[in-house]
Amino acid sequence: MLDGIEYKANEKMANSEELEIMSPKLEDQGVLDLFISTSESLYYGRAEIENASENLYNKMKELYK
Repeated sequence: MLDGIEYKANEKMANSEELEIMSPKLEDQGVLDLFISTSESLYYGRAEIENASENLYNKMKELYK
């Protein structure tokens, strides 16, 4: 059971027309790993934004075929 701030946040999300339920796919470890590796490659200058975003998109499509 939720309590405290978690309970309040859950209630706010459940009763809000502006907030949507987050897709479970966004919590998938494969998606998180892709996001982290892509972010690191951008941060450390190993990739350009255009290539990194296209690569991320294509790999995510492969995960969810």
